[in-house]
Amino acid sequence: FTGAGLPKTAIEWWSRAGTQAMHRFANHEAALSYANGLNLMAELPPGEERDRQQLAFRLALGPALLAARGYASDEVEINYQEAGRCAVALFDREAEFTSARGQWHYLYDRGQLDRALALAERLCAIGADDASAEKSCLAFRALGSTLMSKGEFVRAIEAFDGVITRGRQASLGT
Repeated sequence: FTGAGLPKTAIEWWSRAGTQAMHRFANHEAALSYANGLNLMAELPPGEERDRQQLAFRLALGPALLAARGYASDEVEINYQEAGRCAVALFDREAEFTSARGQWHYLYDRGQLDRALALAERLCAIGADDASAEKSCLAFRALGSTLMSKGEFVRAIEAFDGVITRGRQASLGT
């Protein structure tokens, strides 16, 4: 479909190929499939549909890049930054959290702790606006890990206590 000049159909099939590759833990192949689909999106007319499709591809590409290239890969940063821009433009808080978390992983593993801390705090703010215990726990974990790495142990313990408290609340249904 790509060679036939049918980008819309080709994008759908690149998505299927990426998903199938991910299910088989073929992360390199998945990343290539999603990247091929993203490249073809430039041929589609601009608009919300294309933006949503690009966001979905970027969020699917993220785990493949993390596994194939590593958390500290520049490709991971670029992908999650682009996903974040799309998420904000589309007012998609779920995708905004996911992309910010991907960016946090990149920064944390690169040792860019001041930027990682800012993102961890942003994750906490997004998590506070959401009723999801999972998001809150992930955000507090990012915050605690960053603070611990920065040597701010008292604040790190407070953040890790937030993980435990929120996790308990979720398990008790409160």
